Amino acid sequence: MRTQCYVSLIGAFVAMLGTAAVAAEPGTPPASEPGAPAAGLSAPEDAEALRRRIQALEEEIARLKQESAGAAGIEKRLAALEAELGRLRQERSPGVPPDQLHSVNGFSPSASRVFLVKRGLAFGGYGSALYERFTENRDNDTPANVPDRASLTEAFVYVGYRFDDRFLFNSSFGIEDALVEDGTGGDAAVEFAYIDFRQRKEIGWRGGLLLLPVGWLNERHEPGDYLGTMRPVIEQRILPSTWRGIGAGAYGEAGPVEWRGYVVESLDAAGFTPVEGIAGGRQQGSNSMAEDMALTARVDWRPLRGKGIGDLGLGASGFVGRTGQE
Repeated sequence: MRTQCYVSLIGAFVAMLGTAAVAAEPGTPPASEPGAPAAGLSAPEDAEALRRRIQALEEEIARLKQESAGAAGIEKRLAALEAELGRLRQERSPGVPPDQLHSVNGFSPSASRVFLVKRGLAFGGYGSALYERFTENRDNDTPANVPDRASLTEAFVYVGYRFDDRFLFNSSFGIEDALVEDGTGGDAAVEFAYIDFRQRKEIGWRGGLLLLPVGWLNERHEPGDYLGTMRPVIEQRILPSTWRGIGAGAYGEAGPVEWRGYVVESLDAAGFTPVEGIAGGRQQGSNSMAEDMALTARVDWRPLRGKGIGDLGLGASGFVGRTGQE
């Protein structure tokens, strides 16, 4: 709009010059339009009026340019303030848009929230309820006598805090089977609670109550991460999930390769049973015997990660350690 003003003023100036030139030609009657020199003015007087008019136009153009420059400066300052405000909000906001959630270091997307904020608190969680309706008879046509059941099987909350670009705390705690009382079968638990220091992209350090990186579901065991109503039997007996322990270790990535390895409390063989396998030997960081320690590690190769065409991975994990605990 201001550019158009400049053009209009210059156009008016040129038109006025043309009018004055025509009026000065011999035999041409004086102009009678508004703003034109009055008839009968001498040449010096006509030139003086034209000079004043040119000066007025120059002053108007200078004023408009000054206003334009001032407005542009204000707009730049406002844009800078809005950008700074957005950055501060992003740093202090505990929320992460759902479309930006993704798995970090093998954890479920919700458990990875604290890795995706720049600073401050991060909240997440998961839960599931189970309703079981049983048939009246067994396969051999004998009465089953098993009543239908319903339970809030799990309700867990993630709480994390990011101190800066490298240092954070992450935790998960909740209740299984809704009620923790004698005879109810409910259980209150801390799934993990650790301090994380990311030295650089290739390597970081982690210590506290850790999820062992064994199997596919132990680190990412939210209901949306497996098919079916309940966790697969393999992940409940052969590879007991959820399996955690007190320890420390390192993790990192190099291109499409992710890795992590921890030294943790080992299993307690006194808890092994024919029905539950090694699941009963988990000490879960609760008054754990630590005469025998163990090493657990995992390596994953994901060549399609971050390319927007899905995910494909190949990995291996292991656990080695004595379980006698003296």
